[in-house]
This record gives sequence, C-alpha cells and structure tokens, in this order.
Amino acid sequence: MNTKYKDYIKQIAEALSIIRQGELSDVIRCLALSPCIYFCGNGGSAANASHFSQDLFKYGFDNSLNIKTVSLVDSVPIITATANDSDYSCIFSNVVSVFCSFRDALVIISGSGSSENIVKAATIGKEKGVNIIALVGFDGGTIKKDKLYTHLLHVKSYDMEVVESVHAVLIHYITHSVIDYIKDN
Repeated sequence: MNTKYKDYIKQIAEALSIIRQGELSDVIRCLALSPCIYFCGNGGSAANASHFSQDLFKYGFDNSLNIKTVSLVDSVPIITATANDSDYSCIFSNVVSVFCSFRDALVIISGSGSSENIVKAATIGKEKGVNIIALVGFDGGTIKKDKLYTHLLHVKSYDMEVVESVHAVLIHYITHSVIDYIKDN
C-alpha cells in the first residue's frame, strides 16, 4: 500500500472522527420526520446530492416506506433556463421558494459553504421554515458563519476530495439510519 493512499485514508478517518454524533442523530431524526426532502449542490456536491436523494427514495421504497425526495440538481431544464434567462445564483432558490414548505428539509451540500446559489437556497428555505441540513467543508463558509442551517455537519478539511469523500460516507450512513429510524418508530 503506497504512502499517498494511506495518507488519504487517514485524512478521511480523521475528518469522520470529529463529526459530532449528537448533530448526526439530529439530522437523522429531522430527515425521518420531514414531509419532503430536497437536495442541492454544485459539481461533485451535486453528484452527492443526486445520489443522496435517489438512495433515500429507493431504500425507502424497497422497505415499503414513502420517503419523498426531490433532487434539485437533476432538473436540467430549470437549471439551464434560470441560469440563461435570469441568474445562475437563483437556480435552486427559485425552486425552493415555490416548492418547499414549512417542516420540509433542504439538504445543501457544499465544499466551501459559500457558493452563492447554495447560500440563496438556504436563505429562502430558512425564511420559509424549512429545515436546512448543511453538509459543508473547509471553514464552513457563509453557511456556517451566517448560521443558515438547522443542522450542520462540518467536515473540517480544506481538501475538496476529502470533503466530498466524507460527505459520501455520511450520506450512506444517514440513508440507512433514516430507514432504521422510520421502521423503529
């Protein structure tokens, strides 16, 4: 096993070890109780958002649970029309303003925590009483600084690949834990 691989795995393990367990439990409970869960992110975080949405829906469906999920990153016509005709920073917030309701959850995934379109979506969601679940990296960015979240899972790394890898691990853990929570309650 080469040194670079060992170092990478060590960074992931260290980043995972400092995730607050109480906050993770709160995220699981919040998602399990949400009428509908929306997801957004950019780049690799968009891929993680799409993956999280489909996993929660599919594993819920496979277990005879009706978990309603909507991946905002998979709405290519809405994203491109908004970006082209209006403003890229509104690609998620416009949808949040129309579709999200009080007690729904909006999962925002962002390495930096400062992408303008993610910040706008969180701001609109918070104003509407939506539970904002933020998975962020680096220093947490604007999302953390301005407290634009209900629950925060902060991966304290400045390496984007480590952040995205830890987010993927958390997504899988949370998905199975949400299913278990709903089945047990």
